[in-house]
Amino acid sequence: MKTGVLILFVQDNNISKIYSGWTGHFITIVTRNRINYLGEIKNGEMHHSVAGVVAGILWSDVANCRSNVIRSHFFVMPNHLHGILLIRNKQPETDTIDQRFAISLESIIRLYKGAVKKYCNIYKVDFNWQSSFHCHTFQTETEYRNFVKYIEDNIKNWINDPQD
Repeated sequence: MKTGVLILFVQDNNISKIYSGWTGHFITIVTRNRINYLGEIKNGEMHHSVAGVVAGILWSDVANCRSNVIRSHFFVMPNHLHGILLIRNKQPETDTIDQRFAISLESIIRLYKGAVKKYCNIYKVDFNWQSSFHCHTFQTETEYRNFVKYIEDNIKNWINDPQD
């Protein structure tokens, strides 16, 4: 499957984390009014706009500053992003700088959405997110694999349901 400018990022070794104190989150973040700000699908391939490339790069970076977060599979579609984050259930006992920056899922999403919007504003790229996001929490390998398959099949499913 060709996926355009951004390829699907895979970290299969994350599955074992679900069983050792981590919780999985399948996240969907949608653009305002489902406008295709992030790109378009042509001939079964995703072609990302500037906003779509920025959204993908910044999502790739979501876990880099937080030891309590692992970013797994994700894909940027024309009007939404699907991604999987694994978040540690319990923070370390020691008071480290890293612990103080280990923040909630809601904060991670708010900071991410704000960063994409800020970049687009600076470079005068037309773009807006919906105010909320959708999250399905999971804790089993079966659910994880189902969400990974859903992300991998998203372009194919788009043809049948552009609201997907």
